Amino acid sequence: MILHTQNSDDEAQYCKDAVATGETTYCVAPEFILPNFIVGNIANFTSPLYRGFFTDDDSNVINEKLSLKVEEVFYARQYDTLPITHLTYLIWPASPSTLPADGSAAEFFVSHYITVPPNFDQIMRVRVLDSSFWSPERVYPLTMYMAETTDEYVSRFSVDQLVTGMLFGGNSTDIGKLYTFHVLENVYPSVSEYNGDGQTDFLQYCVEPARPRWYLCA
Repeated sequence: MILHTQNSDDEAQYCKDAVATGETTYCVAPEFILPNFIVGNIANFTSPLYRGFFTDDDSNVINEKLSLKVEEVFYARQYDTLPITHLTYLIWPASPSTLPADGSAAEFFVSHYITVPPNFDQIMRVRVLDSSFWSPERVYPLTMYMAETTDEYVSRFSVDQLVTGMLFGGNSTDIGKLYTFHVLENVYPSVSEYNGDGQTDFLQYCVEPARPRWYLCA
């Protein structure tokens, strides 16, 4: 999901706090029924803005009523009913509007593909090492899996790791081709176990700082 702030003062407050504290993760925790986003019933909403991750005592709230506008829901699905064998991630450009024409040094976000419990949530920032990966014809997010791994927490990505994955749902030339990525940053470091009730234990959204738009991932 991609959002815009609706109030310049809200954005200024957020940027000032990030610079002053050095915090790299902020969260919002709105109260709504998530499927309403998917069908387009919610275009705007307000939420507290948390420095770091959501807390029950609201001790790290820096804005009690952040106003946000929904620009695009670019990916949504129900959880699968069957487990998957290999470690699998969704991948999409970190900043679609500024991707280099030739794909060189292009950065992407990857989010672990959550299936049946037990499972885990993880969002990482990566750089693709093969410039041929980038194509203006792609429709993101794509799905990639690591054939030599199992879909377990112990197999998850780690910072500075070189990972090799295979795409499916990409271009026809991608079939059977492996791509290597350098893991740069753990954007969403908490590991929240999927508990089987349709939600993760922490229903919250991570805001990636210093981007022209706000990327939110359930």
